[in-house]
Amino acid sequence: MCASPAYLKKHGEPERPEDLLEHDCILYTLLNSPREWRLTDESGQEHVVPIKGPLHSNNGLVNREAALAGAGMVMLPTFYIGDQLRAGELKPVLCKFRPAELGMHAVYPERRNLTAKVRAFVDFLAQKLGGGEPPWDKDLAAMLGE
Repeated sequence: MCASPAYLKKHGEPERPEDLLEHDCILYTLLNSPREWRLTDESGQEHVVPIKGPLHSNNGLVNREAALAGAGMVMLPTFYIGDQLRAGELKPVLCKFRPAELGMHAVYPERRNLTAKVRAFVDFLAQKLGGGEPPWDKDLAAMLGE
């Protein structure tokens, strides 16, 4: 979760998930529940916060640009916003709370007749993304309070 420094200067920085009720949030409509954010605190307790905002989009790049323009808070994967966080164009908020994790799946017809190309691609995905820190998160851990 993050917002532009200009947005935070004008509206203040949330300290608790419930503070998001007073903020404009940029909704990502392809989520199962786009009108709520699910956050988990350090003790494992889940907080479900209904959100509202001026922009509803099914495109992460559009949502990022809206946040950069000061339209509100946004919750996006770090591969969309990592460069902007590093540059200070977006500022992370509520770093003690983690959003729900999203999975990535490789779907293919069947395992029996798997072509060498598909097997090589699945193996590549598993090696690069199967565990640990993803490459796009390099140098973000300290900034995000991890």
